[in-house]
Amino acid sequence: MRKIKCVAVLRALSLMSLVTFADAQQKPLPAGVSQIQHVVFIVKENRSFDEIFGQFPGANGTTTGVLSTGQVIPLGRTPDSLPNDICHAWTCTIAMLDYGHMDRFDADRTCPQNNILMCMTQLTQADIPNYFTLASNFTLADNMFSSLTSTSFPNHLYTIAATSGGVISQGATDANHDVGCQSAEGSTAQVLDAQGDLTNQFPCFDFQTLGDVLSAGGVTWTNYGPAKNIFNAYLSINHIFNDPVVWNAHAKPDTSFVADATAGNLPAVSWLVTNNGSEHPTFSSCFGENWTVTQINAIMNNPALWSSTAIFLTWDDFGGFYDHVPAPNIDEFGLGPRVPLVIISPYALAHNISHTQYEASSVLKFIEELFGLPSLNGRDVNANDLMDSFNFTQSPLPATPLQTRSCPYIATSSSFPAQALSTSSPKNRVTFSNVNNSSITFNSATATGDFTVTTTTSYTTISSCSGANLIPGANCYLDIVFTPTTTGTRTGTVTANYTLNGVAGSQLVNVTGIGSNVTQSATSLLVGRLPD
Repeated sequence: MRKIKCVAVLRALSLMSLVTFADAQQKPLPAGVSQIQHVVFIVKENRSFDEIFGQFPGANGTTTGVLSTGQVIPLGRTPDSLPNDICHAWTCTIAMLDYGHMDRFDADRTCPQNNILMCMTQLTQADIPNYFTLASNFTLADNMFSSLTSTSFPNHLYTIAATSGGVISQGATDANHDVGCQSAEGSTAQVLDAQGDLTNQFPCFDFQTLGDVLSAGGVTWTNYGPAKNIFNAYLSINHIFNDPVVWNAHAKPDTSFVADATAGNLPAVSWLVTNNGSEHPTFSSCFGENWTVTQINAIMNNPALWSSTAIFLTWDDFGGFYDHVPAPNIDEFGLGPRVPLVIISPYALAHNISHTQYEASSVLKFIEELFGLPSLNGRDVNANDLMDSFNFTQSPLPATPLQTRSCPYIATSSSFPAQALSTSSPKNRVTFSNVNNSSITFNSATATGDFTVTTTTSYTTISSCSGANLIPGANCYLDIVFTPTTTGTRTGTVTANYTLNGVAGSQLVNVTGIGSNVTQSATSLLVGRLPD
């Protein structure tokens, strides 16, 4: 296998401040902890703490960010559905963190989108009111970090094993969406060793997981996740995925979770991930929040289950979004940038903000201690165990089921900077999301004025969305180009036409641009250009 020396990467990591976790020695468990008989670990996608909760009262958030030039700017508002993903791979992340200065997010070429610095944006309470309500009613952790400075796949491995086995890259996903042990021959993920060597390995591994420890201890567990999805980490564990007896005993689709919770059939430990409802850009934040609320409501609406459950709601990595807190360095892999964590339980501290340092392995340590299990001998050994965010002797907090919301299909406006007459601008991408719980047919998109629109079904393909059947949460991308015919402000509209449950509908996007007699420089034309 090919080896690549990563000395520069390890040197960059070594220059960050070294932070240690809690004393690994076993300590007595809090009184009343045995009232928790179920743990649900929900892992969403690609959002930093400042992007989700930067405006949360009392938390260590911010509404401003530092650019690579040193300029401090207000953080913009993240659209419900992003035009494109933002790079958050190993090399991108290390560059963005800039030795802990947290000031080079904007320097990545994927940050400028639709003429704004998308990585320097955040959601508001109005965008995600239910998340703010959960964080307010229970415990919000503002010192929770992703497990390593990289993407979803290795971070999800930490959520089941307190290690990624050295994996630092996403791992291949082929045309059939096969991942992990399903992957086609020749698929690889990059694995980094302690000497800074990279090897390309088939993304199917045999390191121990918490599932193995739970089984050995006689504790029930289920992994709820899509059948073909990079977020479903157990798909990459050979001795679990490729053992039909073990897999069938412990793996269920994510769509089964609500029914199991409603019926009171959850195991002692559940992992829960999903796809279109994951909030991974470019998926809708509103649709993703609704999905989360639906899962948690199923627990809260079952009194016996609610009274005995601890829910840990977190996001796997920062997704390239700005965060102002330096990521601690505890080993050659991480920690990565901060992510949100909301701790929801009758025994979680109410109206509480925890400043204790956590990562995904903290949840695994909580489970190990709760059920009297041995350590995985990974990050869980030294991780803080989350017990300080509970009071197991308090009067149980009541269930607070929340209402799902009506979500926008599409952004309501898009604007272009000055563009030379009779020349075409870089494209602005607007995402049309099916935010319904049933499929929708996307019919067509039309534009007026000095604007044209084409549609595409993914980042890379150029196939039209016309006639496409979009399942719940799925997207169609509208690429808008401005070609001014005269100077001054130019206006127009883009109309997206669809059919839902046999009824035709449409959504408008108001578009504006400025026609100019001045020929723009190549540099200015790059602002807002989408990744190839």
